[in-house]
Amino acid sequence: MWSFYIAFNGLVLAESRPPTGDELVAAVDEFNRTARFPLPSLDEDGQQTLLAGDVWRLLERSTIPGEASRAVGLVLTDVPRNQVWVSCQDLHFAQNEKVAEAMLHSSNVHEHTWFGLLDLPAPFSDRYWVVDVLNNDAMAVDSGNRAWEHSWELNARGEEWALEAAGQGLVPQVTQEQVQEAVYTPKNQGAWLIMDLPGGYSLFGYHTSTELAGKLPTNLVLQFVHAQLGSMLGDLVERARTVVPDHYGSNHVDPVIGGDGEAVPRWE
Repeated sequence: MWSFYIAFNGLVLAESRPPTGDELVAAVDEFNRTARFPLPSLDEDGQQTLLAGDVWRLLERSTIPGEASRAVGLVLTDVPRNQVWVSCQDLHFAQNEKVAEAMLHSSNVHEHTWFGLLDLPAPFSDRYWVVDVLNNDAMAVDSGNRAWEHSWELNARGEEWALEAAGQGLVPQVTQEQVQEAVYTPKNQGAWLIMDLPGGYSLFGYHTSTELAGKLPTNLVLQFVHAQLGSMLGDLVERARTVVPDHYGSNHVDPVIGGDGEAVPRWE
């Protein structure tokens, strides 16, 4: 279906059209050229799923013994990229109310270190992690700013850092005792990503490879994440369409940083 849209925030009046399957494949190939965590190849079924307006979900089984599998989700949207990015990156929008988070360190606009603690119901112990978060500026440059990747993976001294941070009161509402009683996740990596496509559409996605250890089987956890990807990505796109333009306006104090390291312009 052909449509027209007006996107303020630095974009001009444009004619919108769905991409072709070849354009979807080309975008993923371009993304993978410099991706920290490349995406699976987009097969014919994946193309048709996206072009039908559905979320393409994949539970990618690792071929390496002992390595965790990965849950991947992609969705095609005609909502402008900046709106979608703010929807998934603005700290005012809590992604999971069961997770307490705090930034422990920031090297620059591209690199941050975050603490997280997941509150689990008894009899399970809480889980915690410290991850290095990176905006892939090399990808933004290589793609002509068409592709952005915001990735994370465990920090090498995360357990020690978490205890120190909680003991110093740097993590709101989390004590050092809570951290000591929680289980550190042995693997926690993934990314948010978005690619501009011809015709005014974007390919938006999320993937994660996580092990919670203890009595929570990794495959069961990933199957749950995989099952939730459709509603999660759909909700984020809907928030981008209906909430972000009013929320991220001139009164919004803290800028949201794009995958190119630049602040996303606010809506006036």
